[in-house]
Amino acid sequence: MYNAEQLKTSHEKEADRSEVIAKSLRDFIRSNKMNAQQVEDAYFFSIDHDSTDIDENDHENLVVTLARQFSDAEKEGFALNEIGDIVSEMQRRTGAPEQLLTYINSFPVDDRSRRLLRSIFEQNRVGEIRFVDPTTLKYIGPKSMRLPNAFKSLSAEERAEKLFNALSRVVKHFGNKIFGIEFSEEG
Repeated sequence: MYNAEQLKTSHEKEADRSEVIAKSLRDFIRSNKMNAQQVEDAYFFSIDHDSTDIDENDHENLVVTLARQFSDAEKEGFALNEIGDIVSEMQRRTGAPEQLLTYINSFPVDDRSRRLLRSIFEQNRVGEIRFVDPTTLKYIGPKSMRLPNAFKSLSAEERAEKLFNALSRVVKHFGNKIFGIEFSEEG
């Protein structure tokens, strides 16, 4: 007979181990500034080849190294679908800047506000975004949205994702109401 507490502890340890492996793989990808295509290539290479048979001369060194890490992770019990999730995350992140700019273009704001939002992202500006009613010029909705200095150190993809998520919450709050944007930049 099995003990439910032991089973739970075993699952928790397995989940913790998977999280550690996933974090290690993501850290390697980020620290080497790998793009989605490189990560996808490493994924398929790790599936199609035994990591001991990889000819480093035929492929980018980072791709080969990551393919080996994927293979090693799988041997340690890290599921292929979890590796696939990392690849999907990279693909989604790669498309984030384009998705953000498309989203900004659909905002119910004037052209000046659109240009301002695009410049905040494209020029990696930090500060405070405020939302105003274009007829009364009074601040509306959440009082402001702050982009801290730590925002500057993020990759364009990470900035795009974070800005997209924050702006979509605000726009959801406003509904179809037209609004304007003000920005106070921090030096």
